[in-house]
Amino acid sequence: IQYRRSTIELVIKKIVEKQLDFFEHGLMHLESMTLSDIAKELNMHPSTISRAINNKFVEIPYGVFPIKFFFQSGVADGEGKKAAVAIKQLIRSIIKKEDKRKPLSDEKIKEKLKEDYSLNIARRTVMKYRQDLNIPASYKRRKE
Repeated sequence: IQYRRSTIELVIKKIVEKQLDFFEHGLMHLESMTLSDIAKELNMHPSTISRAINNKFVEIPYGVFPIKFFFQSGVADGEGKKAAVAIKQLIRSIIKKEDKRKPLSDEKIKEKLKEDYSLNIARRTVMKYRQDLNIPASYKRRKE
C-alpha cells in the first residue's frame, strides 16, 4: 500500500510539473501527455502507473478529475502538444462565434486553427472532434 501511495505521489508531482499552465490558466492550456512519458521519467513501467492511478481522483479549483484525465493524446502546436480536449474547446468556440448565415466548413475551421493557434490538424480530425462535441455539419448549422 505504501509503494502504491508513493507511486501516486510521484505521478501527481510530475503531472503538476508538466501541466502547470493548465493549473494556472485552465482547460485550454492542457497539454498532451501519455503514461509512457511519465513512466520514462520515473523509471517505472506504464502498467505500474496505470494500476496506481486507476479509480483515483484529484480535486483542483476547476473541479474533481480522474487522474487519468491528464493523460490525453494531442496534436503538436507551436510550443508543444495541445491535448485533444483543449482542441475540442477551440473548435467549439470557433463555431460559437461564426456567422450563422454562413457557417464555417470543417476545412475553414482547420485553416482557422492553423492561422490563429498554430495547430496543424487534418480536416477529418476537425470533423471527428466536431462530431464528438455533437455539433452538426455546417449545412445543418445554417440559419437564415
